[in-house]
Amino acid sequence: MHNQAFVTIGKLEDDLRGARAVIGGVNKNLLFITYRPSNIDVFSLETYTYLKKLQIPESYTSRQLSFHCIVLYPPEDDNESEPVAQNTKMLLVCRKFATVITFDEENENVRCEPLSNVPGRDSHQSSAYVYASDENKKDSLLLIGGYNETDKTCTAGVVRYSFKFGQWYEDKPLPYNLSASVAVHYPPFIYIFGGNDGYELVADVHRVNRDHWIAETQNEREMRECEVWWDQQSEGKKKELFEMEAKSDPDEFEQALQNEFEFFSINSERLQQVVSIIQRKKDEFDKEDEFKEMDVEVKSIYEAKSDEVTNSFSFSSSINFLFNVRGKLFLYFFFFF
Repeated sequence: MHNQAFVTIGKLEDDLRGARAVIGGVNKNLLFITYRPSNIDVFSLETYTYLKKLQIPESYTSRQLSFHCIVLYPPEDDNESEPVAQNTKMLLVCRKFATVITFDEENENVRCEPLSNVPGRDSHQSSAYVYASDENKKDSLLLIGGYNETDKTCTAGVVRYSFKFGQWYEDKPLPYNLSASVAVHYPPFIYIFGGNDGYELVADVHRVNRDHWIAETQNEREMRECEVWWDQQSEGKKKELFEMEAKSDPDEFEQALQNEFEFFSINSERLQQVVSIIQRKKDEFDKEDEFKEMDVEVKSIYEAKSDEVTNSFSFSSSINFLFNVRGKLFLYFFFFF
């Protein structure tokens, strides 16, 4: 009840069999309800009223959206200061289809982006799903068991999605077939409650150590080592820049910047650092108008790319742009994404 009145979620004409919901929003005050055939309702937990009824394109859901999975994306780099990115971005998995859904609170609409298909899940639904994270903040979504609509059987298969690396992995299966169960992560264990083994309903509770499924793979380890190398090299180069800046020698500082940009691919955080260094140096040059022009261009490029540039290495394409300050300072920004 709310304000002495009953609150009803759903309408008489809605088919809520197999519906799934998740709490999100900038202030975590919204309930996102996903149900057949491809609906997503936005319900306010402050006013207890419906804000919006939206449609997810059916190409993203494969027939009926039911007995599926929907979770919030984890915060990027543990950045709790960015609640919009954290609480309005969701991952929906329906059979073999995986879709990133982002809700725009200002315009009250959704944007859908497809991910790679889930391996071994052409017709599966009714999987237990749980979000799990280890001590290294390696965030994963586990899909445990499920029901195959095609041959009418349960499965013991387990698949995992790594939010950090954006990849699906087929993990060690259960020792038994299971569908329609519920999973909870209570570190360091994952508890699986009840379900159906294909013959009858079961009331068992199983406990599995989290590392049984989310132990680091060789591919993940190599990528993590690359990130560690990047951080070490980045810190060293940043220190060199600050030391050069302290000398107040424009020529040496220009050369250091050129070396920096030629050696590194710049991610969004590094770009902010370099821009702040350039802005602090602007008083040492007499071409104020050119710096103002540069600031505008840097800001526009950064805003356009900040959501796309990542901290990992993926050298698929590049964008270059050029600044000329006092006729001799040429800064080449290389973006690899």
